Amino acid sequence: MGRSLLLFVGISSLTCCLIGFDLMQIIAIEHRVIEYRDTGSNIAMVVKEKGINGEACMGMTRSGSVESAGALRAAGDVSLTALPHNPIPTFEVTPGIPPIIPARVSRGGVWVPRQMATNLGLAVGSDIATNRGELHVAGVYSWPEDGRDARMGYAMIIPVTDSGSFDECWARTSTSREEIASLLRYAVSYDAGLTEVQVGQLNYAKGDWVDGHRLFSTRSSRFAMPVSGLLALLLAYGCVRRRRLELSGNLHAGCDKAAQVVQLIVEQFVPTVMAVFVSLVGMSVVLMVSHAPEVMQLIQVACHEALCIPVGAVLGTMFGGVTIHERDLFRYFKSRV
Repeated sequence: MGRSLLLFVGISSLTCCLIGFDLMQIIAIEHRVIEYRDTGSNIAMVVKEKGINGEACMGMTRSGSVESAGALRAAGDVSLTALPHNPIPTFEVTPGIPPIIPARVSRGGVWVPRQMATNLGLAVGSDIATNRGELHVAGVYSWPEDGRDARMGYAMIIPVTDSGSFDECWARTSTSREEIASLLRYAVSYDAGLTEVQVGQLNYAKGDWVDGHRLFSTRSSRFAMPVSGLLALLLAYGCVRRRRLELSGNLHAGCDKAAQVVQLIVEQFVPTVMAVFVSLVGMSVVLMVSHAPEVMQLIQVACHEALCIPVGAVLGTMFGGVTIHERDLFRYFKSRV
C-alpha cells in the first residue's frame, strides 16, 4: 500500500506540474490571440485610392486563410440639420467588412458607431435629418478607443454592393503577415498597378503581428509530453529498484522472472492510471471553474499529453524488473540501508 501511495503521489505531482504548466502556457497564448483579435489587430488592410476591386476583395474569403473581408471608400461628409457646422465623414463599405457590419445586412440605411449613437440619442430604426435628406439608422457598431483606426469612431457607414472602385480592402485573417500581404495585393485592380500601394493593419497597439500558430508551436512547454513520459519512466524504475533486495530474493526462492515482471507492471500500472485520471479530473474542474477559453480543446490536449505517462511507467517498470538478477542478491543484501 505504501509503495502504491508513493507512486500515486509522484505520478500525480508529475502530471499536474508538467501538463498543468503546458496548459497555462496555452491559455496565455489563447488570451493573447483573443485580445489581439478583439482589438482588430488581426485585420490587415491594403490602401490604394480608387484602385481596389470590390469583388476581388470580397472574393478573398474563398481562400482558407481569410475569415471575412470587405472594401471601403470615402463618400464625402454629411452635416446634420441640428449640427450644420459639425460635418461627419461617410464611408461606403461592402457588407461583411470586419469588424463594422455583418456579411448580411437586412435593412437599408446607415450604420453609426455606438458612441455617436449615444451622444445623438440614436438607435436602430431612428431617422436623421441631414443635408442629404433623411437617413435611416440601420445599425450600430462598436468602435472602442483601443488604438485602432480612429476614422470609424466618428463616421457614418453606408453599405453598398461590391461594384466599382474602392480605396481600401480590409481582411480578417489568422495567417502570417507575409502571406496576407501577398494575398491582399490581388484586391488591387489591374489597371491601378501596384505603385503607391500600402499594406498595414487596423490596429498596431498590440504589436505588429501575432502568429498564434507560431506562438503555440514554439511555446516553452511544448516538450511537456515527452518529458512527462521520461520522468514517469524514471520514477517507475526507481520504485522497482527500491525493492531490489525483495525481488532478487523472490527469484532466489524460485519465482519465475517473467511472472514477476508482469506482476510488477500490474502493481505499478494501476496506481499510475489512477493518479493520471485523478489529476486530469482535477485540472478539468479547475479549467471549467476558471472559465478558460476553449475548455474542451484544452482537456483533449491534457488527455493526449498524459498518454505518455502510463507508457513511460510501464517501460520503466519492465526495465527495472529485468535488470534485477538473482546473482546480485548478496550484493543487494550487503548494500541495504
